[in-house]
Amino acid sequence: MNSTDMTRTVSKKTLNNLANLFIHKFQSNNGTKRKVDAKVVSKELNVTTALVDKIYIEAIRKGLVDVILISAKPDIDKHGQPYINSKGSLVIDKATIASLNRKLRANDKLSENDKFDIEVEGSLIILRKSYS
Repeated sequence: MNSTDMTRTVSKKTLNNLANLFIHKFQSNNGTKRKVDAKVVSKELNVTTALVDKIYIEAIRKGLVDVILISAKPDIDKHGQPYINSKGSLVIDKATIASLNRKLRANDKLSENDKFDIEVEGSLIILRKSYS
């Protein structure tokens, strides 16, 4: 696989080859349990993280032992600052929206495709959910 081949599905033959490569790269040689991060596997095998579980399961079928696949779950209370991307759009990450939604009444919760009225006061940007 080359760097442009990152896909979410692979043939059985490719899955088999990736499972063998997983075993070769990550199998514990001394019998101790080894934790391996799914993001590390994704990078090492040059596959999407969506494929890592399938590869891990296939590697187990082929005899992989003592390797525990871990994947960092996003901390809903940890979020990045909103920013303006290269397209000029204001981006507010899902964790921030989820955090805000926990504080809002049901009818005020934010969801995909919501529209906002905007006000600018100096360096302060105010977004108000538009109900029209």
